[in-house]
Amino acid sequence: MKVKKHSKIITALSIAIGISFAIGFGYYNKAVAKEQITTAVSVNGEGVKPLKPIIIDVADQGVVKKWLQPTHLITRYEIKNEGKEPLTIKVDAVNFTSNVIVESGSPGFEKPSAEYVTTLNPGKSIRLKVRVSLSDTNLIQSKQYLGMLRVLNQQNGLQLGNSSVYAINSTVQPPHEKTLATPAVQHEGHTKNE
Repeated sequence: MKVKKHSKIITALSIAIGISFAIGFGYYNKAVAKEQITTAVSVNGEGVKPLKPIIIDVADQGVVKKWLQPTHLITRYEIKNEGKEPLTIKVDAVNFTSNVIVESGSPGFEKPSAEYVTTLNPGKSIRLKVRVSLSDTNLIQSKQYLGMLRVLNQQNGLQLGNSSVYAINSTVQPPHEKTLATPAVQHEGHTKNE
């Protein structure tokens, strides 16, 4: 009888722990999904064009994400081939001020890298994940340039476009705006005592 009671307690605890993990994992995925904005760009194999900048707001992270990985940012970068021929592209992370990984799908067995090469058929697209690791000091700045994602034609080296990547913190006021709101502003020829 004692063994049966002990077994029921262990079963109930196991179920409660399992449900807690499921709820926690779902909440974490929701928090991460809000952070992961998607920037869609199109290339056609004919030469350089400026692409949309990528702006990541660190204030958009969920509570769980802020606790577990506050300095680890993820964004999606979708590239579409609008040309008439298959195009082998290379996406290269250039001049980043911190560690960056460019990947597609789930992390595999290949070594994490700051570049990604793939072939896109006409009209097809690929969604890449760009993972950036920041330092704690980056989180308190209102806007910071992180680097650039460059899209190249792998076959001939022609640059097809590039996107600048910025991290912003919408909860931090830029320095120049702080000085505009000072209460001791004096106008031409007038003092505070007038």
